[in-house]
Amino acid sequence: FIPSRKLTLLSLTVALCTLLVSFTSAIAESLYVAPSAEIAIRRGQGTEYKIVAMVKDGTKVEFLEEEGFYTKIRLSTGKEGWMLTRFLSPDPPLDQVVERLQQENDQLKEQSHTAKEKIEELSLALETTKEELDSLRGERAKLGEDYETLQRDTADVIGIKKELEKKLESLHLSKDF
Repeated sequence: FIPSRKLTLLSLTVALCTLLVSFTSAIAESLYVAPSAEIAIRRGQGTEYKIVAMVKDGTKVEFLEEEGFYTKIRLSTGKEGWMLTRFLSPDPPLDQVVERLQQENDQLKEQSHTAKEKIEELSLALETTKEELDSLRGERAKLGEDYETLQRDTADVIGIKKELEKKLESLHLSKDF
């Protein structure tokens, strides 16, 4: 019973450690050499191995595996080797971060400038449209008044015409007698 539990616990612990290592390697695809002097990349883990390359701080490297105090990496040239893990960082160097932020800032300033110009352009168009709308409302009111006047005048003409026809008819009737 107890040995079985210990075996299960041990198996579970090994599985979690394996998962953690594979998860860590999946997350940390790219790393950067931390600020320092040039760092030696060696064929193996330790100072007794031959140096295959030297890298400067800020160099982007590809994470391959980690073992003890060393990490196996691949350079952009394709060379692979081991270096001390403490000289690696997931964060890009500050000068690269500052440069990227400056570029983003410049882009945002340009977008802001373009947006301000567009707002000014649209404000002018809005003002012109408001003036045209006010003018058209005035014309519509004037046309409405003219239409009402025309209706009244036309109604008077129709009434006068009817009266005239009645008078003509009564004149015709009086002549007949």
